[in-house]
Amino acid sequence: MEYLFVVIESLINEPSITLLERECVNTSKLLGHTMVEPTPLVSGFWKTTFTPSSSETIFRNIWSGNPLVPISSCLPCIRMTDLPLIGDGWHFLHFHMHTFVRFDSIDILDHFRYLLDWLAGLVNIRKESLYYIASTIQDGPESFLGANLSCRELEHWGIPADHILPCSGLAAYQNATLQTANNGPVRMIGQKVEVLYPCSNGQKLEIATFEIADTYSKNTSPIPVSAFVLGLERVAALSVGEYDIRQLPSYKSIIIDMATGLVDNRFFSIGPGFEMISSAILISIALFNAGVHFEKNHPIGNRGVGGQYKKMLRELLRILGLSGVSPINFFRLFQKHLEIDTSDIVKRLSEVNN
Repeated sequence: MEYLFVVIESLINEPSITLLERECVNTSKLLGHTMVEPTPLVSGFWKTTFTPSSSETIFRNIWSGNPLVPISSCLPCIRMTDLPLIGDGWHFLHFHMHTFVRFDSIDILDHFRYLLDWLAGLVNIRKESLYYIASTIQDGPESFLGANLSCRELEHWGIPADHILPCSGLAAYQNATLQTANNGPVRMIGQKVEVLYPCSNGQKLEIATFEIADTYSKNTSPIPVSAFVLGLERVAALSVGEYDIRQLPSYKSIIIDMATGLVDNRFFSIGPGFEMISSAILISIALFNAGVHFEKNHPIGNRGVGGQYKKMLRELLRILGLSGVSPINFFRLFQKHLEIDTSDIVKRLSEVNN
């Protein structure tokens, strides 16, 4: 079944993000990719984590028994490593990725160059002006017949050498084993490239990743996989000239409305109030979306996904405590503005607090 319309799983309807996803869907179809159902935010597929990147989509399709055709999907994600960085306006904890996945190596480098030109156009820059973290390892995966994503290869694409940031570590080469709940370990080995946008203030912000890998599972022969993945919220912000996703109109409006209703105006006007309340809102969005998807095999506790959920609850309590805002008052406004029932989160907060 092909999914022609993708619903962005968020509590805040930001038009620029919705428009970008429509553009991603149109480009996927233009390239011959079938739109497939996104993986759930909280899934029984993994033992210990929220759905990581496009891995679940890849292995579900490999095991489906169906022909391995090019696929695309808009994936809701929670990345716990973003939790300490959530106040910077770029790390959102709960976000969406649009993926372009293929299970062959035919003309794969041309495919990536096309998508890079397309991505650069979305953020109003030339691909040669972007920056790239690339592997110092020259050899690509065995299945890709000499194709590789090394620093040297990017130079052949016309990327200036000073825009290629060489890396000998896992930022540019993956050799990871992930543990599924029912099908044993799965493994991906290969090169990847992180794409960075250069800001006028000197920062370089990650907006996309592309990779080639051999995948291993269930004692099968390696299957080639390539993936091009972009962060919807990040690219949408840059497309309208914003480095801070919270400055997009729908996010900014609700943050300001809630902050001015919760904290002293003098405190809010100098910055900390905006950062703290926006962080609390973003964590609460992740908690709500994760909470409505929780399955029986992921109880909220001290381990696995349940432990990660509990960690978000504790961080929310810490932030609200620092800002002098009671959880009851915060969620009263949160529920009013987003028109949702927050009673489950409030109950879980009280349990964690006791």
